[in-house]
Amino acid sequence: MKLSILETEYFKLLENQISITDFEAWIYTFENLNGELDNDIYDRLLSFNYKQKDNKYELRKLLKDAVDFGKYERLHLSNILNSIINDENNAVEIFVKCYDLLWEGYHFLDYFKFVGCVESYEDLPDTFSDEDKLKSAEILKWLENEDIVLTGNRAGDFNYREYIDRRNIKHDFNRWTKNVIIERK
Repeated sequence: MKLSILETEYFKLLENQISITDFEAWIYTFENLNGELDNDIYDRLLSFNYKQKDNKYELRKLLKDAVDFGKYERLHLSNILNSIINDENNAVEIFVKCYDLLWEGYHFLDYFKFVGCVESYEDLPDTFSDEDKLKSAEILKWLENEDIVLTGNRAGDFNYREYIDRRNIKHDFNRWTKNVIIERK
């Protein structure tokens, strides 16, 4: 998955690796950006009010035609899954991220049984099991093989994250799968 220069910097902003101020400075100083973008979008980036309230939301609207948000979703989920595989120390935080993504529409994450309902965060395990790591690697394969394609869009009454599911599995068509585009190979 190749990212454009703009996507690379913008995704750093979304992942809180850089601040909005850093992103704004990069826009003003990166010389080749004009050749990479439509002139209208480039001009709007230069005149954008980076200090306004809801600046990240407004910036997303501005970049909707210049950035592939499906790439961001894939990168974000891949980072989470690699954190599990690499057995990073912040297991509870990572479990919470998986749980949130599941309930925001990535129902294929139900493949993990660790994201089931718990009474409190204290009930979440503080380490990853070997099964968690194997399942993470399998989901990464789904993403790499495009058996699951994250679109970056939202759908349905609950504004679920939308994805394309090309796996050969049976789906129960109900309110939980309205955000899933089923494609058979």
